[in-house]
Amino acid sequence: MRNIYSALDIGSDSIKLVCGEFIHGKLNVLCAEKTYSLGYQNNVINDKDELVSSIKKLVNECSEKLGFNIRKVLLSVPVTYTDFYYTEGKEEITSEDYKVTSDNIINVLKNAARGNIPANEELIQAIPVMFRVDSEESKTPLGLKGENLFVKAMLVASDKRFIYEFIKVVSEAGIEVVDIMHGALADYANFDTSLDSKTGALINLGNTSTSVGIFSKGILINSEILNLGGYELDRDIGLKYNLKRSDAKMVKEKFALASVRNASNKEQMKLTDKNGENIIISQRDVSELVSNRLKEVLKLAKKTINHLTKKEISYIIVTGGLTELRDAPLVIHEEFGNKARLGMINYVGARYNGYSTCIGMLLYFYSKLRLRDKEFCMITDDDIDTLVNGAREVTNDSILGKVFGYFFDN
Repeated sequence: MRNIYSALDIGSDSIKLVCGEFIHGKLNVLCAEKTYSLGYQNNVINDKDELVSSIKKLVNECSEKLGFNIRKVLLSVPVTYTDFYYTEGKEEITSEDYKVTSDNIINVLKNAARGNIPANEELIQAIPVMFRVDSEESKTPLGLKGENLFVKAMLVASDKRFIYEFIKVVSEAGIEVVDIMHGALADYANFDTSLDSKTGALINLGNTSTSVGIFSKGILINSEILNLGGYELDRDIGLKYNLKRSDAKMVKEKFALASVRNASNKEQMKLTDKNGENIIISQRDVSELVSNRLKEVLKLAKKTINHLTKKEISYIIVTGGLTELRDAPLVIHEEFGNKARLGMINYVGARYNGYSTCIGMLLYFYSKLRLRDKEFCMITDDDIDTLVNGAREVTNDSILGKVFGYFFDN
């Protein structure tokens, strides 16, 4: 079976879709596309029909390039609507050879999740922090021998109304949601697991918002979303030079620098403003504008990190579409020092940091399938029930049987 998956990330400015195949454990990006997000602003669906049309358009474009139809996706949810719960579970090992099976792993996570989520929320991820077989700890217990399997797990839950509405929109676009993932957790899946022993922060600089996640020993312990991002830069440029938003965005992405250090007054761009007047923009002037606003966003992110945790931060990863600005690393290091690094997405066919969440979803999903020794392909019509049954036992009206199934298989 070919391990082909697709991931959909719906943002307030753009919708991104990445389809990839894992070959010998390595991700090969087959298609990566994005389009403007219509009908979804500030994490609120304000025009369902427009949003459905935007998703259909993107999926059709990607499907045409691939030569097959995308019918199933992984879906990210914004940080805003999520809560975290830490719990434990236990499962007796009853196989004849007393070896941990994939069913044991699923059952112990079910036991950890059962009864621990408020009635108004839906479980979207059950993340094992550590397994223990009797007294032996392991992150990959499959095949270990013992009498009992224990797990410490983090449960990620979200407001039911929002999740149902999100899934309904994707469903009306003709796409089935196989799994839902927290955006910050997906972003973290892109980066070096050597960070798992430390406490750090991950910042995703989007166009209309900036997400901040705090990780300790590889586990997301807190997160927050800031309603500030690349849009503010577009607005500043548009107001100063009286430009349409599309022109302001082009100036930001194609001409301005994120730092004035390398900007030149001699570099100039000729444009026509909204009144039809010809104007000349100095690279140094517009770069100063961009740099000041970017620093403001980063300072607010730093303040948020200090608010979210009192632990010492060992690393700060900064990713997202706004990091694509030329000389962005200079400003990032000015604000955060040597602890900071740019989270680059560098896959052939997806060399754009705005794809961080989509790529991370693919990596995370594949790793969880490997944990439970399963294979799954999203482009076939094979029975998906092998991945999505049994979850309804967790709550009476749970959608997990349709959404987060690979943890809750019978």
